Amino acid sequence: MYTVYCNGKILHGTHLQTLRIHDDKLDLELGKTGLFEFTIYPDHPYYDLLEVMTSRISVHRENTVLFDGRVLKIEYGFHNEKRVSCEGALAFLLDSIAGPTAYYGDNEDYFRQLLQQHNAQVGADKQILPGNFTLGYVYPFEVVTEEYSRTLDEINTRIMGPFGGYLQIRNEGGKMYLDALSSDANISNMSGQAITYGQNLLDIKRETDGSQVFTAILPLGDEVDGARVTIGRVNNWKDYIEYAPAVAKYGLIHRVMVFDGITDPQVLYNTANSYIRNHYAPVDMIEIGVADLSGQNSAMDSFMPGQWVQVYSKHHLAQYPSTHLVIKMTIHITDPARTKMYAGRLKPGITDSIK
Repeated sequence: MYTVYCNGKILHGTHLQTLRIHDDKLDLELGKTGLFEFTIYPDHPYYDLLEVMTSRISVHRENTVLFDGRVLKIEYGFHNEKRVSCEGALAFLLDSIAGPTAYYGDNEDYFRQLLQQHNAQVGADKQILPGNFTLGYVYPFEVVTEEYSRTLDEINTRIMGPFGGYLQIRNEGGKMYLDALSSDANISNMSGQAITYGQNLLDIKRETDGSQVFTAILPLGDEVDGARVTIGRVNNWKDYIEYAPAVAKYGLIHRVMVFDGITDPQVLYNTANSYIRNHYAPVDMIEIGVADLSGQNSAMDSFMPGQWVQVYSKHHLAQYPSTHLVIKMTIHITDPARTKMYAGRLKPGITDSIK
């Protein structure tokens, strides 16, 4: 079912007794680099192939690439076994620098420009092409800075932060693409395998977090003539936006939010209005223990972060079925029964790295 490769050679194959890793854990999460950990012993034929920052590691489930990245850290145990930690390909964007710039255009073009600069600084194996961009069109979008930052940090700060979306590396045709997606993107990307009480639902825990609730937002754009742009001029001289349905339910809860790269008050108003409608509510998260039935039936769809999944359980959930975005998965490829899935509404700013 699962195959692990190092520089194109098989480290672990389900039906290959001589090629085995041990104590593995694969953490996949929207917007994060991903983390793959495993132990390998000296009698493995490719034990010496593993080197920090140079060995390319990939995890495949049938014909799907679940993880692609590099060895970040190796710890040696008493018997010289290696405990290997790997980070995903999103971390390649930490290897390049976005320098001082004076940019004027739109947010998607700036995203493409940053990737172009990244590709000019790294080798062919770490080049990433711009993929799908569904965050919404923002023009004018302006960036003026004299600072240096890592490319991933610049994308997160300027592009992703204000919109609450997530980054996702996609492998296609032997090339890597970076998608910048809104939290409600790909609603049609529904897993062909549902989660059903009494069948493949093993455990479920629910959490509702109200710490992120807000019902009014005071948006600030970039500085123009020494002061940040506000929306008063296009909003009857009121510098904040209320979302009436949220106010009716939770009362007035204000939040200040900076939207970098926006210098036009009307664009700032439209962006903030869209943001509050999509992000005012409490964050609902569900931790699901699930038996992935695709291991028993290769024709059945498996689960991936970024997919939507239907959950059938009247015992646990008011809606039947309820539909959830898969946020995070923890997979043990040598023990698939321990798979855990985290689903629910995507938290704003869920972009991070294990560095």
